[in-house]
Amino acid sequence: MERYQRSDLAAGEELVLAISAKLSVFFRGQRSREQPVDDLMQDVWLRIHIARHRYRPGEPLMPWILAIALGVRVDHYRRSQRMAVHVVSIDGIEPAAPDVVTDDEAEARLDALIGALPTSQRRVIKLLKIEGLSLEEVAVRTGSTKGAVKQSAHRAYERLRIILKGPRARQGRR
Repeated sequence: MERYQRSDLAAGEELVLAISAKLSVFFRGQRSREQPVDDLMQDVWLRIHIARHRYRPGEPLMPWILAIALGVRVDHYRRSQRMAVHVVSIDGIEPAAPDVVTDDEAEARLDALIGALPTSQRRVIKLLKIEGLSLEEVAVRTGSTKGAVKQSAHRAYERLRIILKGPRARQGRR
């Protein structure tokens, strides 16, 4: 590794030959089904090449390499989990045609949604978001403090999130 740090290409080839079998065993032992071992190995060697200047001569080499390999394994696992969620969520589902909503319908929906809020929260949301007033202006208009306005708005946003998520979200919050 020390020779490889000094850009000795032959040393790099020797390192790959000496360590690849151990890395392969490591990845197979980690049950890397989502990602072929060859892909994981390629990523490890790329990271080793990039980070070779960080290896401290005289320190044990295998723990350093296995730490990099573990990082690669975790990154690939996380990436495969994110991809699986997206694949499962759209697999076999045709995209729905977008709803065409007129301005009047949108306004009616918004009024119904905001209408589900308590009066104080409804007033704060209308002043902040519909009339576009600042927190200070809303505080003056409602006769309260800026902090109280922020708290009321926060509670309104939370309630709106629950309403928009539907009945399952409301059951989970009880």
